[in-house]
Amino acid sequence: MNRSGFTLIELLTAISVLTLMLLMVSQLVNSAATVMSTSGRHLDADTQARLLFNRMALDISGMMKRTDIDYSCFKNAVSNPQVGNDQMAFYSETHGYFSGASQPAGTGKADLSLVAYMVANDTTSSTPVLQRLGKGLGWEPADTSATPAWNNVAYLPITLSSRWPNLFSTTTPDADYRTVGDLVFRMEYTYLLKPTTTQAATLSITPYYGTTGHTTINGFKDVAAIVTTIAMLDNSSRKLVNDYTNLTSSLPDAKSPLTDTTYNGHVASAWNAVVNSPTFSTTVNLPKTAVSSVRVYERYFYLDSPQ
Repeated sequence: MNRSGFTLIELLTAISVLTLMLLMVSQLVNSAATVMSTSGRHLDADTQARLLFNRMALDISGMMKRTDIDYSCFKNAVSNPQVGNDQMAFYSETHGYFSGASQPAGTGKADLSLVAYMVANDTTSSTPVLQRLGKGLGWEPADTSATPAWNNVAYLPITLSSRWPNLFSTTTPDADYRTVGDLVFRMEYTYLLKPTTTQAATLSITPYYGTTGHTTINGFKDVAAIVTTIAMLDNSSRKLVNDYTNLTSSLPDAKSPLTDTTYNGHVASAWNAVVNSPTFSTTVNLPKTAVSSVRVYERYFYLDSPQ
């Protein structure tokens, strides 16, 4: 009786082909998983950036623009250059939080609050995050004691730094700060100055032109918009970063268009050039898997006419 079957060579060939097919399928699955994971991290950053910018838009749209209140907590190339991460604080027509046991009642409660933004280390993870303060206020005069239960709206000559000395403290920060961007590690902003009869609208690191009649902030009279740029890193990539010093300093501070002839003062363009550089990972001394997830976002927050 004749018996037919597979030869050893045929079996080995079949096993080899099957192995190659399994390897190919495995690579496809791994590639798809990597793409999905990267897309998911980018989607998380996109979503948080959109929500954060919406929150800032509400605060800035309600910002008081008057000549009798303090704006010294805004960046100014002359008096407050703010090297590194920028900070801002202002009064805004938005709801604030009263952290004390006592708060003003009835008409004593102001229709505006003190709003501030800064990048500071999270108390739990010790990593930089974007924090927001929304402090409820009362109208003056309401509580004039040495230790008021809550603060009042302060007009010049009282300044924000004198009324709230820990407003931007990194050692003993104000207790009313809350994290609003746990993926943000860098923030910078500039001013879009209004066009004049002699020049077009231009970006500036000072909120006024510096010409005759335009040497003070004067209720943001010269400013058309505040241009805010943030850099974000997803939570998975953050686990690979132990020190943010190089990463933060690698993204340059805003420059005047007169000195920044390459990007004309556009912060986002300057940052994207750094992030997309083939030597970026080496420059900041971090794994490529981490720095490849750095995302840069920018938005123009246009101001209403000064009050």
